[in-house]
Amino acid sequence: MTVALPEQALQEERDRAIASAHTALRHATRLSRVLTVLAEPASLPTLVDRVLSTLSELFRADVVSLLVRDEAGRLCHLAALGIPEDDAPPGQVVRDQVAEQVVRTGSPVRTTDTGSPRIPAGLPGAQSGLWLPVRGHAAEPLGVLRLLRCRPERFTEDDVGLLTSITFRVALAVEQARLHAATREQASTMAELYEIAKTMTETFDFDRVFGLIAKAALARLDAFEMSLLRFEPRAVVLVRSDGDGRHPSEAARFEQVPRHLLRRLERDGVVVVGDLAAAPGLRALAPDHARALMIAAHRTDGVLTTGLAVVTDRPLSFPPADRAFLAGLADITALALRNARLYEQARHAAERDSLTGLRNRRVFWDDLRGALRRTAPDEPVALAVLDVDDFKQVNDRHGHATGDRVLCHVADRLQRSLREGDQVYRVGGEEFAALLPGCEPETALGVLMRAVDAVGRARDPLPRVTISVGVATAVRPDVPPDALFRAADDALYRAKRDGKDRALLAPEIALREPAP
Repeated sequence: MTVALPEQALQEERDRAIASAHTALRHATRLSRVLTVLAEPASLPTLVDRVLSTLSELFRADVVSLLVRDEAGRLCHLAALGIPEDDAPPGQVVRDQVAEQVVRTGSPVRTTDTGSPRIPAGLPGAQSGLWLPVRGHAAEPLGVLRLLRCRPERFTEDDVGLLTSITFRVALAVEQARLHAATREQASTMAELYEIAKTMTETFDFDRVFGLIAKAALARLDAFEMSLLRFEPRAVVLVRSDGDGRHPSEAARFEQVPRHLLRRLERDGVVVVGDLAAAPGLRALAPDHARALMIAAHRTDGVLTTGLAVVTDRPLSFPPADRAFLAGLADITALALRNARLYEQARHAAERDSLTGLRNRRVFWDDLRGALRRTAPDEPVALAVLDVDDFKQVNDRHGHATGDRVLCHVADRLQRSLREGDQVYRVGGEEFAALLPGCEPETALGVLMRAVDAVGRARDPLPRVTISVGVATAVRPDVPPDALFRAADDALYRAKRDGKDRALLAPEIALREPAP
């Protein structure tokens, strides 16, 4: 047995200390390099690319990839170095038995067995590898860091120890970058939704609001078409589409939509079909070249009412943030539709006579002014003022309920007698008016005589009534509206004096008075 001399023992101890110091310095240098990269402000893709590039250099790895788990727990590429991008695009599911084992066990794996199936397919030339769990604050691994060498040089225990420390910091950086990106995305989403909601306070024009919704959806979701859907008890109606125009602009009805899709929408609100080729029952809702479909539905009292569908030419698209965004747009769309419908009802009530459904006196004067502005010698406008003869006697003899039915009869016969494009208004109790654009005096008189005859043919059990009509025509835009109305009204009273149940033209001289 050889006993080391004291000087030799000290020398050996010093060499070991120097070697340990060199190792510690090398580890510290490596860790410092990685921490410096992690400290630099960058987006998540840029940050991960820089980290992988640094690890490849520091640990002499030919292939470095970071695999993260998706919602379904599958490992997908977040980024890769040393693999063509087409072979490892971000988001692609990775089939790697070793990586799946690392996720299950939470323990790193090293291998140099070149004949083993542990080296995943699609990575020719790889002869040794190291797989480490990437664990942040979460109890389960966030993913796996994979380093491969194209030579049978095994990763050392020191490499494993240092990389374990590095992966923890990488995981924290990834989580922070994801949180930051999610916060920015949420802020951007809220800003876009706010702009659309603000527009809704400025207009009840649904077409304008829907245009903004479609623009936001197509830009944000990387989709090429968005459709508005209406859900009926036995069908889905594609109301309109905004995009490349491959869907009908008019409503299309689909009665063969799978019931399971509707049940999922009722339950979850959003459904993503990652591969339309595997869902032939949904092809009708998307253009032929669409690969993926997402539908977000709005429910009223638990019942599907409206929805938005977006399509893309990329399979397996639409992450959770996209789903939340489209769900928000679907709710805004439903609200915009409701507001437009309420506004239209209010406008209709404000512009229509509640008894006959005709436009009222206020609308008549607005329309008369507009018609006069468009008047020209070759484009005259005729105005007719009409009155039910002896209407007070109808109310006195038969009651006001019968009088109301008589007024509705008169309104109906007037609308049926006039030409397409002519308008009828109720401007008083039993007084009506009609605008006939582009109508010469004699033509207008003939149309109104037809109306007089139609009103006189009363339907049982209504009493027979007649109307008197005065007609005036303007050929210049400077004719005052009240002057044209007075001319027609004077002709109306001449018709009554001449025996009623007739139509008369206003004297031409009354129409040529210059504007005051």
